[in-house]
Amino acid sequence: MQLQIDATTTQALPDDESLLRGTRAQAWSSQTDMKILHVIHSIDPRSGGPSNALRELIAAQRRSGLTVSLLSTTAQASEPWSERDDFCRRMSHEPTFTGMELYLGRSYGRRRPWNRFGYTPASVRWLKRQCRTTAVRPDVIHIHGVYSHLTQATAAIASQLGIPYVVRPAGSFDPVAITLRSAWIKRLFIRMRLRGQLHRAAFVHTTSTDEATSIRSGFPEAQVRVVPHGVSVPDALSSAARSAWYSRFPQLEGKRQLLFMSRLHRKKQPELLIRALPALRREFPDLMLVLAGPDAGHREAMEIEVRQAGVENSVVFAGFLQGDMKHAAFTEAVAFALPSKHENYAFAVVEAMAHGKPVLVSPHVATHEFVDEADAGVTVPDTADDVLAGLVSLLRQDSAAMGARGREFVREHLSWESVEQRLREHYHSALATRAEFLGALPNAHETSELLRATAANDR
Repeated sequence: MQLQIDATTTQALPDDESLLRGTRAQAWSSQTDMKILHVIHSIDPRSGGPSNALRELIAAQRRSGLTVSLLSTTAQASEPWSERDDFCRRMSHEPTFTGMELYLGRSYGRRRPWNRFGYTPASVRWLKRQCRTTAVRPDVIHIHGVYSHLTQATAAIASQLGIPYVVRPAGSFDPVAITLRSAWIKRLFIRMRLRGQLHRAAFVHTTSTDEATSIRSGFPEAQVRVVPHGVSVPDALSSAARSAWYSRFPQLEGKRQLLFMSRLHRKKQPELLIRALPALRREFPDLMLVLAGPDAGHREAMEIEVRQAGVENSVVFAGFLQGDMKHAAFTEAVAFALPSKHENYAFAVVEAMAHGKPVLVSPHVATHEFVDEADAGVTVPDTADDVLAGLVSLLRQDSAAMGARGREFVREHLSWESVEQRLREHYHSALATRAEFLGALPNAHETSELLRATAANDR
């Protein structure tokens, strides 16, 4: 793998005409040697579903033979902060990125709101060089997220240079998500920048029908495609991993474990599970609540809820889990619950289904449609009484049969191989459309002028 950090070398850039001749030829390139560049503000695993789903997508695309590269920044999701070089080193050693090109440009701003925007001139310079160098220029750029400096610059550069780009908003345009924080800034950003960029995107990649409906309502000019995230059905948990789980959390051994796995954020509403616990334990006295995930500013409030409910000995704050520990948390749980106010997808829900666990979700969790279709759990309103009633119903039912239905649904409909194939077909359509557009223009000069005018609308 090539890991580059804040590279500053320069190289000669081709003029517009030679660039566009390359773009015209590139649009007709072979399907098997397609070059895909993914762009995301942060690949810190603690940032949640978007970065973790992207890892799985990259692995599936590489298995299928695509040439994949990744552009991101050194932005980190939460404390404890790592030294920049140490963070880059850890990311570069991840198996997903071995043998591929990864560039992490320095991101300025650690605290909100600056860490969400992440000013990163180094990443932008690298992107311009890549897009203007024929040998490495991507066929398609897939942008994940919308509000950061990097994702904004990427859409503008791709538009200027005639490279088809795809935008995955990751739930950014849901009305609830907009109002959760800095609503007026987001609305201004949408009006001034994002509307035009979505219109010029080859397509907008949504991961659920709920998100697609929201995008089509707010941006009727956008080309919207629905391709859900995939998930892999895991192998059985090893005895060593199971022992490690109970060595780390000995208080859980021999207990029924109700799992919540997500960022500890107020929109996830884990306090509804804490409030339900006293009543649940009267019927299920061996029940323990496992709250797994990094703190996103809500843990202190949750600890207060635990003390007020008098369940200090029945709640485990497991922190951020990866690898075997994450696998063990799902495997050892009797059920999974996520009563969020809003979830564009909720990757953990389909992970729980893949592990054969019954699921409780609110109707604001987009993947509730999978839970309902598979009859793999319950969807209940996000109130304390409804969550309690739903959990009682869930724990009384045949969890093995319900979990088996969820796992079979994942195998049939949400494999990464099928997801990758659907996305590849959409990439091909984007390239074919671009080729037809360029072929209809008489010369590169006219193409150049049109692309410049298009890009100017992004500024």
